[in-house]
Amino acid sequence: MSLSLIAEALGVSKATVSWVLSGQGDAKRISPATQKRIKDYAAEHNYHPNMLARSLSLGVTKTVGLLISSLADPFYSSIAKSVVEEAERYGYTVMIATSESNFEREASLVASLDRRRVDGIIATPTEGARWTGSYMAGGGRLVLLDRPVPGEDAPLVGVDNEQSAYRLVSHLISKGCRRVAIL
Repeated sequence: MSLSLIAEALGVSKATVSWVLSGQGDAKRISPATQKRIKDYAAEHNYHPNMLARSLSLGVTKTVGLLISSLADPFYSSIAKSVVEEAERYGYTVMIATSESNFEREASLVASLDRRRVDGIIATPTEGARWTGSYMAGGGRLVLLDRPVPGEDAPLVGVDNEQSAYRLVSHLISKGCRRVAIL
């Protein structure tokens, strides 16, 4: 089912159908009766928007790339689960890619996600990652996760391990511990 087929069946223009189904019916002064006819027909015939056409029209794909080291690692799989859940709350889809900690594979995956016009990438970059600057210079939106890329000014979501360890050891020492070990 397409906008054209709905328009033809109901004797209205394709633009009218598009406006109604995108929620602009009132703004375009389309009568409530016509809006109802279009919505009912679309529902009866199981119409779903063509997301590719919609993304071309709006300039957004509502898709985010998530580039992680490995799904087998419980740390990264839990991150992936959380990212997917949060993205869905905002109507986004997540494309997950795994670099297996290979910076050449990672660069290739970034290029692939970019060609698919994701709206941005969340990445746990590998050591030696060199793609971040050129990706952002080309207009790509990037958030680094867990580790920074030296020399890059990309937003980072992570933990300051040194400060956290310092605070932990300081706390233990303040409680009387004198021989602190980490396992």
